[in-house]
Parts: sequence; structure tokens; C-alpha cells
Amino acid sequence: MERTRQRFGFTLIEVLMVALIIGFMVAVSVPYMVKSIRGNRLRTAARSVIQMARYARTKAILSQGRYILEIHSGSGRLVASPAGGGEGKEERSIEGVRIDYIDVGGQAGSDGAGPHTIRFERNGLSTPFEVRLIDESQASITIVSDAVGSMHSDREAGL
Repeated sequence: MERTRQRFGFTLIEVLMVALIIGFMVAVSVPYMVKSIRGNRLRTAARSVIQMARYARTKAILSQGRYILEIHSGSGRLVASPAGGGEGKEERSIEGVRIDYIDVGGQAGSDGAGPHTIRFERNGLSTPFEVRLIDESQASITIVSDAVGSMHSDREAGL
């Protein structure tokens, strides 16, 4: 009676096939992950602009005083503060994207480092504005706000 020896483990070809399949899956998925990360930066920057505008509007209503939002297009800084100075100043920076265009109350401009000032009155009204953010892949998102503080954003694909 002949005994057969049982083999445990994998052959070299099986291990290479698994490595090849994993490598192919990584190669296919990496571009999508990079695109998603870039899109996240753009969405995060847009949310920061919207949040700072909402913060300034809310503070103006609650404190019954005028607040301003300064957008520094060169540095990407957003500063919300009471119009007369004092406590309540909030700052945020947007990174990974640049401010391509700003229109505040009909005063459009894409040049200069700012600051572009948006006023928020104690009754909740504000200067209408439009801000377009753009990332390194030329994808952009535009934030539009009207005088009563209603805001929306529109995303455009890269060129």
C-alpha cells in the first residue's frame, strides 16, 4: 500500500496570481481615490466659505449688531468679526484650492489679494456675493448668496 503525502500551502504560481490580481486592483482604483481626495478639498473649502458666512449672519442677528466677513483671496483666509471690532472674531483658512473670482454686491474681481468685505446686518440681511473656488485640476465650485442669506453651490468639472 502506497501512501500519498498531503501538501499544505500554496504553489509559487498561485501566490504570483494573487499578487497580480491585487496589483491590478490597486492600479485601477488609485486614480479614483486621488480624484476623490481632490474633490474633497474643493467641497471642504466651499463648506468653509458657507459656514463662515452663516456664522457671521447668525452672530449679527444674535448680537443685534453688524458683522463683517472678510475674504482674503490671496491667502485664502476667511475672517468673521464685529464691524466695530471687539470680541467674537473667528478665522479660518482654505487650503488646497484658490479663490478664482469674487463678486461682492456687484463689485466683481479676480485680481488682488483682498480683503473683500461682506456686511451682515442685525436683521439678517447681507451684501449678496459670489465666490468661485478652483483646484489644481481646474475643477471649480461657485458659492452664491443673496441678500437674505440663502446660499447654494454649483460644482463644475475640470476643464
